Amino acid sequence: MDATAEPGFLERAIHAGEPGLLKLWIHALGPERVVRWAAEKDPSVKWEGMYAHRCQACQRLYRDPKIRSVIEKHGEQMPGTVAQTLWLDEYQAPTVIDETKANRGTLDMTR
Repeated sequence: MDATAEPGFLERAIHAGEPGLLKLWIHALGPERVVRWAAEKDPSVKWEGMYAHRCQACQRLYRDPKIRSVIEKHGEQMPGTVAQTLWLDEYQAPTVIDETKANRGTLDMTR
C-alpha cells in the first residue's frame, strides 16, 4: 500500500508540517491570495496568470525571496484576518448551516 493512501495520512502530514502563521494563512485564504497580498505590498512581485495549479503558487511562497521578504516585513498585519477567516469557515458557517437544516429541513434560498 502506498503510504499516501493510508487513512489519516494528509491530516498527519499537515500537523507535522511547518507550524505558524504562514501555514494557517495558506489554509485559510489559499496560496494565490497570499501571493496577491505580497504583490500589493511589493509591486515588483508579478503573479497574475502565472499558475496552472495552486500548488505552484504555494511553492512560490516558500521559494521566492521577494515574497518571503514581504511576509517577514508585513506578515504581522494578517493574524486577525486569518483567525477571522478560519473561525467563519470552520466553526460559524457550519453551525449556521446545521441549525438552518435542523429548523427547516433544507436551506431557504429564497431570501
